[in-house]
Parts: sequence; C-alpha cells; structure tokens
Amino acid sequence: MNRFIYIIIIFISIILYTFTIRGSWGNPTSNEIDANLKTSGKAFETSQERARYALVLSLVNDHAYNIDNYAEMATPDVGRANGHYYSFFPPGASILAVPFYLAGHALGGAQMLTFLISTIFSLLTMLVIAKFCLRLGLHWSVALFGSVAFGFATIAWGYSLTFYALFISGF
Repeated sequence: MNRFIYIIIIFISIILYTFTIRGSWGNPTSNEIDANLKTSGKAFETSQERARYALVLSLVNDHAYNIDNYAEMATPDVGRANGHYYSFFPPGASILAVPFYLAGHALGGAQMLTFLISTIFSLLTMLVIAKFCLRLGLHWSVALFGSVAFGFATIAWGYSLTFYALFISGF
C-alpha cells in the first residue's frame, strides 16, 4: 500500500507540474535573459532566479564562482569584492543545478531543466511528508492528502516551479 501512495503522489505531481512549468524550451543567453526574459510573468522575473542562474552560467562557462560576465543580468542582488562580482545568494542551489543545466543545454532546454531542481526537491519533500504520516500510523488517505495539500494547496507549488533554494534547504 505504501508504494501505491508514493506512485499516486508522483503521478499527480508530474501531471500538475507539467501543466504549470515555467519558462520555455531553449538555451537563453545572459543577454536574452537581461533583455527579454526578466519581465513579469517570465521565468527570470525575480533577481533571485537570475542571480542563481548567473552563477550556474559562470560555473559552467568560466569555471568560477564570481559572476563577472553575468553581473548585469543578476542585478540588483550582486555585490562587488576584490574586483569581482558575486551573487548575494548562497551557491548551494546553483552548484546542485549544474548537472541539470548541462543535461538541459545538451537537449536544448537549459533553463527548464535547471529550474527542475526545485521541482524535484519539492516532490521529494512531498514523499517525505507521506512517509512521515505513514510512520505515525495515520491512514494512507491522510498521508496522501497531507503531501498533496502541502505540494499544491500552499505556496509550495509556486516556489517549486522557480529556481529558489527553498525546497533544497527544506528537504
């Protein structure tokens, strides 16, 4: 029965996340992000997403933690130290996202696969909630309801579709 609950959670999540995915297919450059994709309603509307993505680009393309070549797209959440620009956000999410970016870049969907890291950690958190409920001896319907309610009836849904570190740190 436990496996069945997890399969239902994964199935519901895949359907709902697929219909609400943010962004578009392609490998946007920093200039495209800065010029076209940072407006309201677009994948890079907040500086948190842009700054984290800038660090991913810098890690992959420049093999560096500074974002000198991408600082413009990451503003205003950029600081300057020792002649280099750095994102104000901790690098953990960006470092974890590098394999997703590389796979996405190879497939022509770098932005979408990079943002997928938040979705994966959201799904994992939902599975942990279900497991926790079952371990407490609660009925399977409570485990299913609790995990789906967390994932899709709270602000968790919105954050799971963006490039935030909320679920990575929460997991």
